[in-house]
Amino acid sequence: MEAIRGKMSFAFAGAGVSRPLGYPTWPRLLDRLAAETRAACGEDISDEQGRPLTVSQVEGLDDLLVRAEIFKCNLKDRYGDLIREIFARKNRVTGDIKELARLPFQHILTSNYDDSLEMAHEELELQHESICLVDDATREFVNRLFDRQYPKRIVHVHGRFDNPASIVLTEKEYAAVYGSEVVEKFWGVVPIYRTCVFLGFSFTDEEITEEFNLKNFNRAHRDGSQTPHFALLALADADSEKETVLRSRYAMKYGVDAVFFDPVDSMFTGHSNVIGRIVRDISPPIMGGTVGRQDPTSVADDVAHLEALTATNMKRGATGELR
Repeated sequence: MEAIRGKMSFAFAGAGVSRPLGYPTWPRLLDRLAAETRAACGEDISDEQGRPLTVSQVEGLDDLLVRAEIFKCNLKDRYGDLIREIFARKNRVTGDIKELARLPFQHILTSNYDDSLEMAHEELELQHESICLVDDATREFVNRLFDRQYPKRIVHVHGRFDNPASIVLTEKEYAAVYGSEVVEKFWGVVPIYRTCVFLGFSFTDEEITEEFNLKNFNRAHRDGSQTPHFALLALADADSEKETVLRSRYAMKYGVDAVFFDPVDSMFTGHSNVIGRIVRDISPPIMGGTVGRQDPTSVADDVAHLEALTATNMKRGATGELR
């Protein structure tokens, strides 16, 4: 994992990273907004144009962004309060989050509204700054992408709970953010020049497949970019025969190479095993203080290492440990 060790890659943390702390996934968040709308307004509500609807009708909409938009319209000021309540800081962080914080990624991108990554960095006394993609600081971030002295950023691509104005959840919010010149530049540059390792993503929710602009990762891949991207993805033993076709699907649709792991149980213990393996592989040079003095190496080494990790991980034991 020379690209990680040399601080030349980004982590991309999804809902699965902070879910063990009790934060909701995208579907569960919409369920909560539906319940709060029903409690505040009753079953009969309306859309932004005043057209009559029911909460049940909105819950049945396939378009998650429109569903969120209608609930926000009816919740009014309560919407921002809910985001703050639901994603407020917990009194702890998991070992997995701390291990992710220890890994020497150049920066961490996250779709999560909570600040558990910041909390882990604080507890470990690791230098970092926290920004949102809608902040003015994003322009500086893009301009200094190749500056190895630029301090580590935790970039909330869809906002943070303590700044509801930065939250990107509804159709209108997505349109506003992804129509921004600096945001377009951000997503146009990162996939081409920095390896990204996706952690805690299902690649099924709408905000993953579209609104993260994974099309840019795919475009970079198809246009001949030599920058590889990886995703740690759960694959149970019962589905292992699908590995080859799934690997092709993720590469062709999202421009990422899949590194499969056995989830082991409903808590995705297998994910912890993989993160632990990566930490063990990288921690000796970190403990020895050699990071920062290493010469940059080809990302080809990183590709080979992750491919080997995938191969060993498919030889899974009952506990999900890598062998």
